[in-house]
Amino acid sequence: MARLSRLLGLTVTLLSLLLAGAGVSAANADNSPGQDAYVKAVLQYTNQYRAANGLPPLVWNPTIAGMSQSWAGTINSRINDGSYDLNTIHRQDGGVTLLPANPDWYGEIISINYDAKAVVDWWMSSPPHRAALLNPQATDVGIGYVPITKAGWSGLNVVVENLAGYPATRATLPPVPPVKAGDIAVVDPYGNLFAYP
Repeated sequence: MARLSRLLGLTVTLLSLLLAGAGVSAANADNSPGQDAYVKAVLQYTNQYRAANGLPPLVWNPTIAGMSQSWAGTINSRINDGSYDLNTIHRQDGGVTLLPANPDWYGEIISINYDAKAVVDWWMSSPPHRAALLNPQATDVGIGYVPITKAGWSGLNVVVENLAGYPATRATLPPVPPVKAGDIAVVDPYGNLFAYP
């Protein structure tokens, strides 16, 4: 049994190396939102939905993440001081002027919810949020969140996901591997799709 387990582990390792050499690995070696488990989970669920819809993963963009985090803090402040208004939950320009230069597409989606899965599931149940999350032009993402600190809002988080499309990033994304009946498809913790015959 131990020998079979080692053989299986070696086979998976070799397949991973072969697929990586074929361009099916992560689009960006630094496709990581740092150490924050909540943000990692939002990115993971986002990319899982994209993979399930035949789209490449979004690449983590720390500059965009900074603007997302800042806006999540602003919304939390508004909730705390009583000036929160659903009609002004988005920045006046949606934050497009804060993006790194030269995007050819942009979207901002926001949720106030509990855990990361509930956030992304809610986005997928809302047609305009779903359309942004699954937009094939999207390449880069930044996510920010703040646990709401106002009494009565316990356990809720403000989550801001800013998505942008960049031709330069798009050119580096791996093609979505074709998955045929009987293949095994695996999504890693960062939402990258791997297909094994």
